[in-house]
Amino acid sequence: MKVYKTLSKNGKSFIEEKKSKFYGNCASVKSREEAIEFISSIKSEHRMASHNVAAYSIKLDNLVHSSDDGEPQGTAGAPVLDVLRNAEIVDAVIVVTRYFGGKLLGKGGLVRAYSKCASLAVEDAGISVFVPCIKSELLVDYPILDITMNYLKLNDIRVDEQIFAENVRVVFTSEKEKYDEVRLALMEITRGREPEIIEETYESF
Repeated sequence: MKVYKTLSKNGKSFIEEKKSKFYGNCASVKSREEAIEFISSIKSEHRMASHNVAAYSIKLDNLVHSSDDGEPQGTAGAPVLDVLRNAEIVDAVIVVTRYFGGKLLGKGGLVRAYSKCASLAVEDAGISVFVPCIKSELLVDYPILDITMNYLKLNDIRVDEQIFAENVRVVFTSEKEKYDEVRLALMEITRGREPEIIEETYESF
C-alpha cells in the first residue's frame, strides 16, 4: 500500500484560444467503467462540439488511457493525460471539449490549450492525498481513559468511535507507517493491552 493522490471533487474550467472555446471537466473515478460513463455524459452534454478529448488514470492495474478524438495525433489526449501523470493523480478522468472557432491553432497551440484547460479543471477540483492506514480498536479502563485520549489527540490520531460499557472501546485510525509506534505507546499506557486491528484502508487527513 502506497500513498496516492486523486481529485477532491469534480472540477470545471474554460478557456478561449483564437475563438476556439475549450471546456474542461474532471472527476474522481474508481474504475474504467466509471471513467467511460463520465466521458459519455460529457459527450452527451456537448453533442455539437468539434472534439471531446478524454484521458483517465485508474490505480487498479495501473490503467491509463487517452483519446485525441479527431485532433492531430499527440496534440490533445496525451497532453491531457500528462496533466494527471505530472501531478501523480490516479483514479481520475478529464474531458476537454473543444468548439472550433475557425482558426487553426497549430500543433503547439493545441498542446498548450488542451494542457492548460485540463490543468485548470484539476486546480478547480483540488487534490486529496490518501495514505495507507490501519483502523484498530482498544479496550481502555476508565481510570486511564483521559491519558489514552490525550495521547491520541496529541499525535493527530483520528478517533472514530467510543463505546462506553464496563470499559471503553476506542476505535481509532492511524497512518500505517506510524502504527507500530502507536501500538507500543498504547500498550505502555494500558499496561500491556494490545490494540486489535479491524482493517487496513486508505484515508485522507
